[in-house]
Amino acid sequence: MPKIQSIFAAIPMVIGAVIVTELFFYVQVNHYVQAVKGTALKAFAVLSTSKISDHWKEKILPYYAAKILAATIKVFYCLGLLVVSFCVVYGLIGLVVFESLPEGLENLYRLDMQIIVIAISMIYGLFRIRLTYG
Repeated sequence: MPKIQSIFAAIPMVIGAVIVTELFFYVQVNHYVQAVKGTALKAFAVLSTSKISDHWKEKILPYYAAKILAATIKVFYCLGLLVVSFCVVYGLIGLVVFESLPEGLENLYRLDMQIIVIAISMIYGLFRIRLTYG
């Protein structure tokens, strides 16, 4: 692929990466990951203490398991939403840039473009965190 076409192929990736990174901050995936971690730590604390009888441990552990399952499902839902939104945004922008949806989506599968998206998302995310939280 000539260099100028490669630059045009990267434009939808850059825009899609920025939009999905903003969506990542908006849906607060980290909140759900921390909920899984916090609930798992509570469950481990209950299991490891000798002050609580096995009878009560059997009663409370299904509750913790249900909370962990619900938070895990929310994490996968959020990540799926991010992937679908990236594909839609990239497809729409690629349709405008390439004037052909298959040609635009074909670039989505290229390894160099995926590396560009990951790098841009990480740089933009770090920049946004610095800008927001100082």
